[in-house]
Formats: sequence, structure tokens, C-alpha cells
Amino acid sequence: MSLRSGPLPIILIVWLSTLVDVDARAWRSSQVPNGLIYNCALCHLNPRGTGPLNEFGNDVNSRVAKGSRLVFWSEELARLDSDGDGFTNGEELNDPDGDGIASNDDPVTHPGDADSKPTVRYSVPDVAEIGLNRLVPDRIVFETQQDNLEHWEPSVSALGTNTFMIMANTFAPPLAGGKQRYGIFWQTIENPIGKESASFFDDQDNAYLGPINASRQDGNPGRIAGDPRPGATGYTVGGEASPHRFAAFDSNDRWNLGFERSETGRFGLVQTFALDHESLSPRPTSLAIDAINGRLTEGACPNERIGEFGGDLVVLDNGNVLAVVTDHSGIRGPTAAATAVILAPNGAIVKESWVIDSRDIWANVAAYRNGFCVRVHDSLYFHDNTGELLGKLALNDSLPSGARFDTGRGENTRIASHINHSLVFMAGATPLFDAEGNALKDAEDQPRKGVQISVFEAASREFLASRAVSEISEDLSGSDEHDLFGDFGRVDLAVDALGRVAVAFEWTEPETEQPQTLVRILSFDRESRQWETLTPSFHAFLNHGPADGIRSVTPSISVTTQAILVAAKGEINRQNQVSAGADSPARSIFYTAFSHPVPLADPTPKATAPAAPIYLSIVSLTDRQLSLAWTNGDPPFSVQQKTALNDSEWITTEETSERNITISTLETSGFIRVVGQATSAP
Repeated sequence: MSLRSGPLPIILIVWLSTLVDVDARAWRSSQVPNGLIYNCALCHLNPRGTGPLNEFGNDVNSRVAKGSRLVFWSEELARLDSDGDGFTNGEELNDPDGDGIASNDDPVTHPGDADSKPTVRYSVPDVAEIGLNRLVPDRIVFETQQDNLEHWEPSVSALGTNTFMIMANTFAPPLAGGKQRYGIFWQTIENPIGKESASFFDDQDNAYLGPINASRQDGNPGRIAGDPRPGATGYTVGGEASPHRFAAFDSNDRWNLGFERSETGRFGLVQTFALDHESLSPRPTSLAIDAINGRLTEGACPNERIGEFGGDLVVLDNGNVLAVVTDHSGIRGPTAAATAVILAPNGAIVKESWVIDSRDIWANVAAYRNGFCVRVHDSLYFHDNTGELLGKLALNDSLPSGARFDTGRGENTRIASHINHSLVFMAGATPLFDAEGNALKDAEDQPRKGVQISVFEAASREFLASRAVSEISEDLSGSDEHDLFGDFGRVDLAVDALGRVAVAFEWTEPETEQPQTLVRILSFDRESRQWETLTPSFHAFLNHGPADGIRSVTPSISVTTQAILVAAKGEINRQNQVSAGADSPARSIFYTAFSHPVPLADPTPKATAPAAPIYLSIVSLTDRQLSLAWTNGDPPFSVQQKTALNDSEWITTEETSERNITISTLETSGFIRVVGQATSAP
């Protein structure tokens, strides 16, 4: 057997240095915090890891030896901004200090790509950091050294131009009984001390400190409204109460006109006052009354829930008071109804109760020049001062596609105005949309949320403009350069005489679990329909931040042209030693006050001194001829009659310029009043 001979095969050995080098460097991305998100593309322009390096890759390449497995990520490399986008490599990879440990779960961006960069989070400043003067530090009111109940919260208002009022639920003595009453605290701009008193006075004009509810001690918060005109003294309080069960409120049998209330029933109790600004001493100008059903002479409500606030109180530009209450009595229909009444400053009925909408309401009542607006769910109702309906707007249908508000009962959407102009502002926490109506998304493709505001012209019922309140980089007609991420809750707002609006809102940043109250102040020009940003969003209270247990929720805000007051409930450090954490009882009521960013004089026409009340007496009554005489009041006088208090109208039967008259009565029984130019007496 022979072997076949021939040339031997040639074996070609090629050293693929480039491929071996790339394969050796693939593990380097694991040495960088969050580097595996990009793998080889962390350093290379080609995501497969071949070819040229990006700017971050060049910085890495200049710091490591070829093939070295030594750890190269460092504080020095983390501080560099390789791609020149304004953010350090560490900030983009969530390891700003370069210790090799990612610090949070924020979206990671590419340190070698200038088009990939973090969304800037807004760093929320304090009052002092934006140049405002804190007039009153955080102060608890109505403190009883025990936890407040779950639903208690403050209501605030301004009286005149330099006095603020805070009303809230608190415990009636003895504290161990757990019974609720309402308290009021006055705070003037000039004097930081302030003064506390009772919200309601009994029929003997004494401050009432006792229990006022026969059921549901953890009831809805009270309401307070001051006359905002310079020099005004009148204010009104309201709350869910059961005065028909307490002897202190039963001097004239007014709870027994024929309408039957259950023994444990609660309804909208209202009382008017005048305040001496120097001594901060209140004087009741009326008895406490059932605002909605107090004149009924028939009917019954067997339930505990007869009426509730529910609605709100506002003082109109003529000094009269509008009270809106959710009526559950069933007298006006089978459903809960937003029901209103207009009172004179002395508590006399100017317009008897009427239904605005057959649905319930929470807050959302605003007085403007010559009228008022009430929001009930998805509807805005515009009225003149007499209560005549001028027009109605469907809330979101009247807005551009980029503006949407929650149309629920009212927790997250509120309205406000001022009697010196006819602008009505509406603010709320809501998902955000662009001008075409497309929902805005965050980096994780989740809906963006924020606080936005819209403004209407009440005289024409016309939408004027919208913008974002909370900071957001997308253009929403008033955008800012930074984003305010987080969850947004309760919103409240207040408007001054010059159309500047202060918005208070709950905000919970992603890194913390405790919500805080923020405020932002804007100005709106009616002629140009343009917004001006007067402040960024800022922390209202000294007590804020990640300190142990500190929170401020359910804010209520009031503003004059000189100062701003914000109240909330939550837990704070009572000595304002914030770093020590909260030491107050749970759900404490507290407030703070600070200067307006642009303090100016208030141009609202001054309140005229109220005329002395008319005191009416019966001189004689014979054969249906009634001789009357009275004192005070300004002529001409009208003598008016009705057969029942719940009749919708008073009938004028006589007119005279004298202070006495003899008339013929309409019926064998009925009611008579004398009305002057500005005063009346039943």
C-alpha cells in the first residue's frame, strides 16, 4: 500500500486584537452604577460596542489602562459633565457623590449623550428665601393637648384690610367629654399676638363655649366670612349644629314655628357679628339662626343630617351675606340640594332660601362686584346681588382643550373672587394636558399631574385664560424652567382687590411620605389676558421637609393687598424647632402669616357705617287697625307684611317719611316689618 504524498495544509492564525479587546471591556459597564442599562452603548456610539467612543467613553478611556479590570468609577469621574448638558455624570447615573451606590430610583439618563438629561426637580424655597417677611411664625390655635378629630379643619377669611380670622372645630369643656364646639382666632397685620374667642354667642350675647352638636362630634368644619371693604366690621360664622337642643339658644321659641327637627338633627347654623378692630371684641348683631329652614312653619326632617356646610359663606359688595348650605331636609326635593339664602348684616332675611342646584356642594362660593358665583360639580352659576341667576356655564365645556378640572363635590377644585372686580378664579389639582388636549406624560409614560388655574369674567360669563400653577417645563401658558413632581391634593385660593391670586395646595414630593402645604402667588391682567408670576411655589410653613412626622394638609388661605394668611391641620413642632420633629397633638390646627410680594393700597370703596337698627313698637291694636311707631332708620320707610315667615315675598302695604303710621293688617295673624333705606326691623 502506498501513501499519497502532497503539500501539507497551511494553518493561518490571525490575532483578532480588536474583537478580543471589545469582549474584554464589555464587563466595564457593570462597574458603573446603572451602567448595565446601556451596556456597551454607555461608552460607544455603536450600541454593539465597536467603533468610536462617545464623550463619556473618552473620559473613561483616558482613566483606564488597556485591558485593566481595576474599578475606575470615582468621585472625580462622577463630578464631570462629559456630554456638556449641564448635569454631572453622577447626576445622570443617580450616583452624584461617586461612591458606586445609586442613590434613588429616578430615571437614568446617558452621561455621553447631550440630548439625554434628567428633568430638573424644583427645589421648593421657604418664605424667607423668596424675600417675603414672615409676620407670624407657625402657631397652633385651639390647642387642648389632645388629638383633634379626623374631619376637623380650619376656615379663614379677611375682615377689612388688616384683620384675619381663623375658625375651626375644637373641644368643648370638659375635654374628657369629647364634645365639639367652634372657635375663632383673630390676627391683625400690626400685632402678632392675636386673640381667641368662641365662634357663636348665645341668646344673652355671651360667648358660647359649650357643646353645640347633638350628633356627629367629628363633624364638618365651620365657615367664616368677613366683609373685605376697608373699614368694615361685619363678619358671619356658620357651622353644622343643633342649637334647638341647647337652652342657651332658645330665648324666643324660634325652633318651634312648625318645622319639626329630629332631636339629634344638625343643620346650617349662621350668626352675624360686628368686630371692634382695636380690642378684637365681637358683638353679635343677630341671634344664631337656621339659615335655610329657620322660617318654615310646616314639614319635618326625622334624620340627623338636616343640612351641612357643605357650602360656604361670603359677604357681598353691599354688605349682605350669602350662605350656601347642602340641604338634606327633603323639603325641597328628594336629593341633597345646594340651597342659598341672603341675609342683611343684622341677620334679617333679604332673600328667602332657594335651590341653586339639586346636588350637594363643598365650598365653591365666591362674591364678585355686583354679584356672586356658585360652583356645583360641573356647573358655574352666576348671580347678581339680589340672587337673580344671570347665567350658567358647563365647567369643562367652557374651557379650552388643554384645561380640565375635577367636577366632584369640591375637594380638589375651588373658586374665589373679590368684590372689587368681576374676575372669578378657579384652581384645582388635576392631570395636565397640552393645548391640543393630549395628556402630558412623565419619563415613565405616566400621566403628569399638577395644579392649574383658570379665570372667568363674571359680567359676561366668559372664559379668559388658563395656566399651570405648579412648576412644569412644558408650555402651559405660563411655564417655568423646572418641574414640580409629586402628588397634589387639596387646593384653596384667595383673591385680593387688585386681581392677585394666592393658591395654596397640598404637595407630597416623591422622596417623602408627608404632604406639605405650598403657596404660589400670581397676577392676572384683564385687558391683556396675561399672567404674571409674582412668586415661585414655596413652603407656607416653617414646619416642612423630611423632619420626623411633620405635615400640613387641608390648607385654607386668605389674602389682602398687604399680607397673606394660611391655615392648615397636621403635626408640627410647636417651638418651630423643625429638625427635632413633630411634638404637637395629631391633626392640630395651626396658621402662619407673611407679607404680600407686591404690597399695595386696597382700592375697594370703603364700607359705610351701618345705620342704627330700627326699633319698632306697637302703639295700639283695635279692630284690625294697627298703630306703629319706631326709632332710627333713614326715610322713606316701607311697611311690609306677610302671613307666614316662609312666604317668598314681603308685600309693601304702606310708605311714609314719618316714624309712625296706622295700617290695616292683611290677616288676623301675620308678620310686619318696617324697612328704611338701609335698615329693617321685624
